[in-house]
Amino acid sequence: SSGRWQVADCIDHNRLMTLLQTMRRRLSSEQFNATRRRRARLCTNPIFFLFVCFAILAKVILNRKLTQVLNKANNIEEGRNINDLLSWEEWIDLIPEGSQLMKEKEAQDPLAAIEVGAHPAEQQSIDVAKNNNNAVNFILERKNAYELQTRSHVWPLRGIGYLYEKHGIVLSGQHVITSVTDKSFGAGNREQHSVHIHNALEGNNVNCSDIFIWTQVIGPTETFAGRAEAVYSNENNYNHHDFSCHWEFDFDARSPGQYNFNAKLLEWKPNAQKPIQCPKVTTNASIVEPYPIKMSFIGFKMYFAEEMCCEICSRLAGHCKAWATPIPEFLLGDISRRGCELYFDSLTSFGAFPNSPTIAKLLNETDDPQDMVAGAGNALRVYGLPHHNETSYFLGCGWSYWFTLDFPCLSGELDDAVYFDSHSVNLTENEVLVEDVAVVQFPSNSSILQQEEERMLCPIESESFERHSGRWSQEPWPTEQDCPRPYTHRANIYGRNDNPRCWRRDDLSKYDKSCLDPNCDFIEPASKWSTSLHSETRWYGNWQHDSGCSYMEFSEAELQQCIDRRKLYGFEVEGRSIAALIRGWLRKRFENITLYDDAGAGGGTKVTISTFALLHSCYKPDSVRNFFEKDARNITEYEEYYWVSGYLLSSERALLCTASRMREFGVWGDRLLTPKGYKMINAYDMSAAMTFDTAGQKDGMHINGPPAKMILTKLFHYLCSRD
Repeated sequence: SSGRWQVADCIDHNRLMTLLQTMRRRLSSEQFNATRRRRARLCTNPIFFLFVCFAILAKVILNRKLTQVLNKANNIEEGRNINDLLSWEEWIDLIPEGSQLMKEKEAQDPLAAIEVGAHPAEQQSIDVAKNNNNAVNFILERKNAYELQTRSHVWPLRGIGYLYEKHGIVLSGQHVITSVTDKSFGAGNREQHSVHIHNALEGNNVNCSDIFIWTQVIGPTETFAGRAEAVYSNENNYNHHDFSCHWEFDFDARSPGQYNFNAKLLEWKPNAQKPIQCPKVTTNASIVEPYPIKMSFIGFKMYFAEEMCCEICSRLAGHCKAWATPIPEFLLGDISRRGCELYFDSLTSFGAFPNSPTIAKLLNETDDPQDMVAGAGNALRVYGLPHHNETSYFLGCGWSYWFTLDFPCLSGELDDAVYFDSHSVNLTENEVLVEDVAVVQFPSNSSILQQEEERMLCPIESESFERHSGRWSQEPWPTEQDCPRPYTHRANIYGRNDNPRCWRRDDLSKYDKSCLDPNCDFIEPASKWSTSLHSETRWYGNWQHDSGCSYMEFSEAELQQCIDRRKLYGFEVEGRSIAALIRGWLRKRFENITLYDDAGAGGGTKVTISTFALLHSCYKPDSVRNFFEKDARNITEYEEYYWVSGYLLSSERALLCTASRMREFGVWGDRLLTPKGYKMINAYDMSAAMTFDTAGQKDGMHINGPPAKMILTKLFHYLCSRD
């Protein structure tokens, strides 16, 4: 109403800079330059000579004026009035065309005013600027939400708050359609759909490989999910660390309708090496005496408290000076009362926090005097200093041994999410892929005729991480004629001769209903989040490989024939918690199956399925690699040994048990175990879509349901489809 812009109106310095840079690009656009050249030709006409020369001079003056404004904007402080820089009327008058229309739109939205008069070549950059602007607003709104609830100490520790406060990063996403050349399709060109993610604060460079962004696209009949890939502007930028990059997640939409986007932050510095042991660990309390400020908190399922406290203190580099465990309040507590005491030399905005609310709750509920031994002295405690090596950092709002209880996200939906102006897009029939998918030819030693007959069946080589792209395809719930037996969540779901596809039926809302940990009651409900898949109570679908190959599905009668024909026995499932999930589904699948009696008849083939208990080796990657490379035995011709890769985790419930670590283990195993005769089943890619929806206890780790069942579908496919 005053005709002047206030800093409060443009939110902050970053938003102002976005607007100024957008206008600067307009004054140097190709269209303006082309117009100038056309008018320059008129200088040969004396009548227009003075007018044209004046226009050229005016452009130089305007550019100079904008440069002065940009220089001033770089020096303004948040909360300061910018009346002395430029009024909105002066700003509008800088626009060479459409100024009146812009003035009319200014009252509604300053950024909308910029769109008036924009030519097509600039429209995409204007859209990006608006999205970036709104992304900054979103960040500041979330920061304000933490301040209003007196949780400002949590804001810089989690998700978008950590990236913004610690690294000056604000992420914004958009749906993008590009035309790509693909000889696999008859026309040669097709439209590629992609989710693009940029740093909205353009002046702050970031190495895109340093951030793991989980991305999901849910369409009318298909769901895509995985890690958004870092894309660099050119190789030189990457090599010289002058990073100009963004993230892309491509998907081939094949059905018209609405597609919904989700993108979540999972990790910072996912490629950081295993942390070196803390430089000093002792029972002598003197090493913490120089640091007067100490804060305690309760962790969540801290199996290895010393290593975890050391890592937490190291992640607070420059702030945390030392650590101790157990905490004074529960020196003899069990795992549900383990935590860390962190030491600081001064109060900081990053890491120092008020008294733990969870400790207070536990003290009120404790009925075991052994838990509270404040007078027991320091003999039971261990003290340590942080290491000073590069560390990874879990960004998500999912389960965390550090954050879950005392530092929860206020909103599990928002506080680790990439900002989108729109989380959905409606695609028409002309915008989706209608051609049949070309079939990728995988290596094979079989004859040309055999290859032609078998080319539509997925070979074991398709499980490789380099070749295993795909999506979950959903179909209408089958009729009673298709699946006569009613679906139940736990009982066997079809009989001996029933349609094997009935195995696909599922209720995705059932898997996270119970939480058995003693501290589950302290988890704030608002910190949890699920995608729209979680509400699917009648879900019917299967995993489809992008190559177009397929997986054979067997009824119980057909599976029995395969077992008899190949003389299969064993089917031991080795591992721990994930193996227990697979074992449970295998037990249902084998309810009416009789395995071959090798002990009596001999000559059989033993089948083994293993997870190698990878979730319990996250903190010891060297031991995993050494096992794959040196200790794993060679598989004999009388056995089939399948191992299941780790899942795409959306939590850090155990130390360094993250999505990137699971993929690293999978790549190692694929490369080192395959020559020894092991066969990998890629569960990592299949679990990506449901990591927030079907994990037991909502822990982002024990992902159940369709991914677990598809592991067995693949197992039987590889055992029985080509024998």
